[in-house]
Parts: sequence; C-alpha cells; structure tokens
Amino acid sequence: AHHTAYAPEVFYWNGDFYMYSSPDGKGHFIYKNIDRKPYGEFRAVTENIGLSIDGNIFIDDDEKMYFYSASHSTIMSYEMNSMEEIKSDTAKPVYSPLIRWTEGSYVLKRDGIYYMTYTGNHVKSKGYRVAYSYASDSPISSNYKYPANNSILLSTLTEQNGLGHSS
Repeated sequence: AHHTAYAPEVFYWNGDFYMYSSPDGKGHFIYKNIDRKPYGEFRAVTENIGLSIDGNIFIDDDEKMYFYSASHSTIMSYEMNSMEEIKSDTAKPVYSPLIRWTEGSYVLKRDGIYYMTYTGNHVKSKGYRVAYSYASDSPISSNYKYPANNSILLSTLTEQNGLGHSS
C-alpha cells in the first residue's frame, strides 16, 4: 500500500543514518539506511511505535538521546535507550504555547542553552507559524521560556499557508 511520509527526518549517528517518519500521520516508524548513506534504501527497524507525528531527535553533549513529537497543545518529549528504542513511558510535555495543534519541533543546543523551534496553530491557518522557546536546564525541561513576539516566520500575505516543518 502507498503511504504518504509525514515530516521524515534523517539523523546520522555512529556511522549510520536513521529516518523517523510517520506514514499517513499514523504513528512513527524508525528506518535505517542499509548502505550507511543518507540516500538510497532505508528499511524499517521497528514496528509502528505510535507517538503522533513529526518526530525529532536530539542528542545532548552527554550522549543522552531524546525524541520529540507533535501534540494538541504542546510538544511531547521522550527519553531514548538507543536510536532504535524510544522509552514511551517517559512522556513529558515541553512548553510550547501555540494555540491548537503544535508540531514540527527541532531542538538544538548553543552555548549551554537549549532552543526548540516548532510550528503551530493549524497548517491551513493564516496564523500558522514557526516559533521558539529556550531553556538552560534540560532539553526536556518544563522551564522552557516563550519570549514575547518570537514568531520566526508568519504567512499572512498570500494564499500559501503551512510554512512547514521547522527542522
């Protein structure tokens, strides 16, 4: 059966390329490239692990791994045991206060600060935008700050809505 890949993200780790994608927006599969290249054939290494859509991976300086996914009012975070194993019982919301649906997260760390970008409201809304929050204590912090007027991109001038994934 043909499936549409929602927000596939490829991540390189220890010589291998992994892809996290949500076929038809119904949970996530983790894939691994069989040729250790960022292109070519990826094969599923997991069954559907659920966890909504728009998976994103972040590996901290201490090599702890985290997975993020979309949610109705925030981004959800999860700890990982490996690139192929997400600990779904560690679910924790990360503060990202856009109205309605929030998706398309991307986490990076610079000078000891964790930055999370994400998209939100609704993909067909003229208010759909990429915004950000930041924290200094943890990539899965409940203390992420949301600066006033922080929208990075906002589409209101054309009929093209849905700016897309922030990663």
